[in-house]
Amino acid sequence: MESLTRDIWERIKGSRPGPFPVLHYQDVMKRYGTDKPDLRYEMPLVDVTAAFARDTQGTVGPLFAQEPASPQTVLALCAQGAAPIFSRRAVKDLSVEAQGFGAKVS
Repeated sequence: MESLTRDIWERIKGSRPGPFPVLHYQDVMKRYGTDKPDLRYEMPLVDVTAAFARDTQGTVGPLFAQEPASPQTVLALCAQGAAPIFSRRAVKDLSVEAQGFGAKVS
């Protein structure tokens, strides 16, 4: 299939593209959380579990009202460069939505 696509591309565009990237299921699921990632944007999942762990005083991390019943992993999207497009109102709306999932927002 790759060879056919490259041949058609060459006939239409006049240049032959390089080989297609090979993505392994386990790696893609761990990095992007889906088996069909949109590779136009580099937005991998980042493990932020440590930010929500108990601190030295034994209190739960800053965003959750209580610790989950069982150990869990907390993942977040890393949207580098997105800060300028998030208005104060958009961040507030996201905070309200997160509170619906048990987040404690100060």
